[in-house]
Order: sequence, then structure tokens, then C-alpha cells
Amino acid sequence: MSSEPEIERKLSPSEKFHWVIDRESRINFVMHAAVSGILQEQTIRTALDIIQRRHPLLRVCIMRTWRGSLRFKSGDIRAIPVRVVGVSAGECPSGECPSGEYNPGFVPEDKWVEEAEREINTPFKSEECPLARCVLIRHGDTKTTVLLTVHHSIGDGKAGAFLMRDLFRAASKVQKGESAGLPGLPPRMDMTAYFPGWAKGISGRLRYIRFGLRVLSAMVRWGAPAMPLVDRKAPVRMRRACIVAKTLNAATVANLHKRARIEKTTLHGALIASQILAVVHERGSAKELAFIIGSPVNLRARLDPPVEDDLGLFITVGISINRAGFSTDFWQLAREVRQSLLECVERGDPFVYVMMHNDLSAVAGLFGSGGVGARVYTAIAGKLHLGGLAFSNIGRVDIAADHDSFVVESLGFAASASGLAVLVPFVATTDTVTTWNFVGMEPLISREHTARIADKACKILIDAI
Repeated sequence: MSSEPEIERKLSPSEKFHWVIDRESRINFVMHAAVSGILQEQTIRTALDIIQRRHPLLRVCIMRTWRGSLRFKSGDIRAIPVRVVGVSAGECPSGECPSGEYNPGFVPEDKWVEEAEREINTPFKSEECPLARCVLIRHGDTKTTVLLTVHHSIGDGKAGAFLMRDLFRAASKVQKGESAGLPGLPPRMDMTAYFPGWAKGISGRLRYIRFGLRVLSAMVRWGAPAMPLVDRKAPVRMRRACIVAKTLNAATVANLHKRARIEKTTLHGALIASQILAVVHERGSAKELAFIIGSPVNLRARLDPPVEDDLGLFITVGISINRAGFSTDFWQLAREVRQSLLECVERGDPFVYVMMHNDLSAVAGLFGSGGVGARVYTAIAGKLHLGGLAFSNIGRVDIAADHDSFVVESLGFAASASGLAVLVPFVATTDTVTTWNFVGMEPLISREHTARIADKACKILIDAI
């Protein structure tokens, strides 16, 4: 890959945000895809080489200069590593494979959750390239799960979906013996370089101040934002992400979309409403509670010029501010959530939200980028992410399901909330299924506690149809 263009630029405050947070507690994200049919290990390795040549940020590491600044740098470019979990009987060395209900070496289909948690909670060596890795989990001769884990400084969930789409397109061509090359993409500057003028400078700062005042005003009127009950306090560096995986089949999602249109809201609004009401019920409070929930907003189509399917960090956060109690009507809450988010986006709040990363970067600069600086930075960032709740939905994923020799049956993602939140659901939708992964940060919220909230949210949502 020595002929590929080199990338060397300073990390933006938003990219630095994820790097610093990750030093205290992992903030990786992982994409997962269930595949049926024949998918060979060598096919995946070749396809990973192809997407690494296509996406420049898969060929960088993060280096600290002697002055303490952080830079993306091309250099010793290594192949994206692949770890294989589960082997067929023919590949299993004598005496080394487990036996039991499954064929020797094969693992249960829900094994992907355990492996995804391992990936989310395992750090990258950010000074080494690449900042991505892959796991191939074999459940049988024709059943596989593919995990692709990415350092959050170089991408977001939407970018991860683009990577998975490219990966399976390349893999399909490789297995058919066709030319599998994908056109290379040029290196991108950080997203703020493509921001409109009003989102920068004094104008942006004034908008950001108004954004902060709206949040403070809501807290003055309604009280501190609610969050799940904490099982056990723990410093950020001791927290670990756990995943409770849920799915909604195509028929259920179609019915939800239909009902949401009738109720003049969206599936996104309905999913957040179910999350809010699940927390209301588990807290058991008789009074209405305030909820401030951050939802990542994809800015790619809003940039100048627009960014399409590049790997990179092109999201910020939109905030919904709502109240809910035992007597709150589900669909009314879903409408209010949708309206709150819509107003947030129309005001341009997601553009000026990056001012927070600018300010955090300035504060962190006073303490350096070492261990002390990371802890101060993370502590402040955690306080600014109010309520301990967030919600991430990358929407419908354009990924061809049938690739002749194999079929992509589902696709989803999850990420560690690190020190920023207690509980975050992650949602992705394909033609056949919607994945709904609830990520809780142990020991703040136990796996059993996360599962109770996930079960309640699912029941609330299904009952609402």
C-alpha cells in the first residue's frame, strides 16, 4: 500500500474528544453482521485489504508530538487483523476443539455478543496502524457472524455501515473470481472544514450559548434529568460495556412505521419514547421526570460540499428535552420527542455542539494529554453529558442482502458509552430486521438491570402498536 496517498493532519477537537475519552475507558464501536452461506476466511482477508486501500483513515495511526498535540499519520501500514472464533470439524486440530451440542469448534449464534463485548472493551494501540480489526465467528458450515471494530476517532456508526457494505461487496466479487477493486477515496479534512460560515466564530459561539441556556432553563423548570438507578458507583476507568441484544422483525417494523405515520411521528421518536418510559417504570416515581437524551446526528448531507460514504467522524449530537411519567401517553411522548429533535436540528444545534469539544480541548490543554489530563477531561465531559442516557440510530442501512454465495441477514452496531452515559441503545435497520442493542456500563448498571430495561422497552413498543 506504499503507493497510496499519505495522510498527516492534526486531529480535530471532536476526534481528539474520542481519543482522550478512550484513554480512561474504551469508546470503540463494533459493527456486526449475520451471514448465511459460504463465506471463506481468505475471502474476508482479501476484502479487508480492498476496503483498506479504499478508505484513507484505515491506513493511519495517531501520534503525539513532543508538544502534546495529536496527529493522524500514515506510516507502517499493516493489514487489518482477523481473529477467527470457531472452526469446522475438518479444520479442528485433534484434541483442541470443544465438543457438545454443536459441531466441533462451532459456537452458538449468540456467541457474537460475548465477542462484541470483548472487542468494544479491548483498547487499540492508537500509535499503531490500522485502527480497525475484524473477527470471524463460525456457527456452522453456512452460518457466520462478522464483527468489524473501529476506533471512534476515525469513524462513527454510519461510517461503519459504509465499511460493512464495501466489505461484503468486495467479498462477493472475490468469491466469484471477479475483479474486486473499489475506487479509492481522497483524504478528508475534519468535518468542521465543511461547516457553513454561521456555525463558526462568534456566530457559532452565540448559538452554542443559546443552546446551553435552553438546556439549563429546562433543568431549572423541570429538575435534573432522570437516569436509570445506579447499581454500584465506579470510576470511569473501571467501567465496562455489556450488550443486551434485541431484534424487531420486518413485519413488526412495518407495523410500527405505519402506526408512527398515523400518529405523526417517526420510528426514531417511538424508540426513544419506549426507552424513556422503561426508565420511568423502573424508577417508580409518581411525579413526571425530565429526560435529556442525546442522539447522534449525521451531518454528511448538510456539509459543504456534502460527504457521502467516506469513513470519518461526521456526526455530532442533537438533544431532545422531554418530561414523562406513569400517565404519559406513549404516542404523545413519541411526537414530543420527534418535535424536540426536529427543532434542535432546525436551529443548527448539532453544528454548534462541537464548540463543547473545542472548550474541552482547551481545558485539557492545561493538564496535558497524559493520564491526569485524560481523567480531568473525561470527568468534565461526563458532567456535560447530562442524564446518563443517549440513543443512537443509524436508520436504514443500504446493504445488498444477497451476494450469490452468501446472504447478509442482519446488520447492527454497538459502542461503549465510556464515561459519558449509563445506558445507550443502538439501532440499525435492513430490509429484513431491525437490531436494537442496549449497552449498559457495568458496574454502574448490571447486565441483569440492562436486560430488564431492554425487556420493558420492547414490551412498551410492541404494546403501542
